[in-house]
Amino acid sequence: MALVMQKPTFFNEWPESWKQSYAYDCQEVWSDVTDYGYAYAYQNRADKTLQAVSSRLEKGQRILDIAGAQGNFSIRLAEMGYQVTWNDLRSELESYVRLKQGDCTLEFAPGNAFEWEHLVFWQSG
Repeated sequence: MALVMQKPTFFNEWPESWKQSYAYDCQEVWSDVTDYGYAYAYQNRADKTLQAVSSRLEKGQRILDIAGAQGNFSIRLAEMGYQVTWNDLRSELESYVRLKQGDCTLEFAPGNAFEWEHLVFWQSG
């Protein structure tokens, strides 16, 4: 699947977390590779993760991407047809992810997901 993730224009005025995320994105998404070992390992992990998700979940199902960082998995999963909620402790990254998301639909829930009272990790039957 070809990525339609948008590449934002870099600005020196960005918060430091955006600058760091952009540097990772250059390696992981936009092929501005300077560390080929890192880029290969990331792409291999990304492909295996997305294959695992798609082999177990039908399109349209909800996914919570905890520690979603710069949103690469969130965006790719949304592009694949899942209903994705992006989460990260660093709430300022939400705006950075919004710059990149293109036409896909994402929900955003920044903060500590492990403190959410309504989040159910395990339900015994």
